[in-house]
Amino acid sequence: MDRAASTVPSATEPALTFVRVFDAPRTLVYRVWTETGFVEQWWGCEGSTAASCAMDVRVGGSWHIAIRTPDGVVHANGGQYLEVIENERLVYTDGPSVSTISFTDEADGTRVTLHIRLQSLADRDGMLEAGVVIGIEQSLDRVALLLARAGRQ
Repeated sequence: MDRAASTVPSATEPALTFVRVFDAPRTLVYRVWTETGFVEQWWGCEGSTAASCAMDVRVGGSWHIAIRTPDGVVHANGGQYLEVIENERLVYTDGPSVSTISFTDEADGTRVTLHIRLQSLADRDGMLEAGVVIGIEQSLDRVALLLARAGRQ
């Protein structure tokens, strides 16, 4: 399986950082993050399903995903890609936040670092109170399961 470490920064930084090492090659991990058919399988908390998913992974391209939670509530996210370096880095907006994802080789897998920069400490605290950290960790768990299945095919 994968190895996880999640961090919430100091009280003075309006950001969240997640680090996960997946037991899969970087090219596959990047594809799982950038291809609609994969993203709709892992995005969202445990038990959620994709109601819709569209991605135009290029600088200036947009993305949109709507997730239906087990209780039937649909949550939509979307934004624009600001930077795309294949197999290395994605930077995109998600509402008022900016997410940076870095993909780096590890001795036996791929390190993914997700850094979410928010506009204020209040925004960050609101995400914490809403349980977003748990949701992101569950999404990363779902990525690990998807990669494990892909590796057996």
